[in-house]
Amino acid sequence: SEMDRIHQLRTRTPKVEETFPEQLLLAAPPLLFQQRGEAQLCNKTAMQTFLTRQYELLRVSHCIIASDCPNTKSQADIFKCKTQMADVSRHFGLNATSLQGAIGYADFLYTMADNDVIVRE
Repeated sequence: SEMDRIHQLRTRTPKVEETFPEQLLLAAPPLLFQQRGEAQLCNKTAMQTFLTRQYELLRVSHCIIASDCPNTKSQADIFKCKTQMADVSRHFGLNATSLQGAIGYADFLYTMADNDVIVRE
């Protein structure tokens, strides 16, 4: 009944909130650790469809005006075949770091997972 509900509300005991004796710590977001592979000959024919899509995506998302991307005039400007080992101190704007004795590049997982295009130096 309505009277019972009113009685329950009036006789409700206040909730006791527990406090934590320890300080809380901020948890780190998941990281992605990538390593560079050995230099190998590349097959441009196999990459042609992918490069065409990437070039079109780059043009409509970042290079709408030609002056926005003066060094990107064709597909060859986004992918270059290299046969010698590249400099391993920096890759895609990231500095090399060591993880359990392996040299690689650490980045936040959401950077790669939540973005269609990533533009770095």
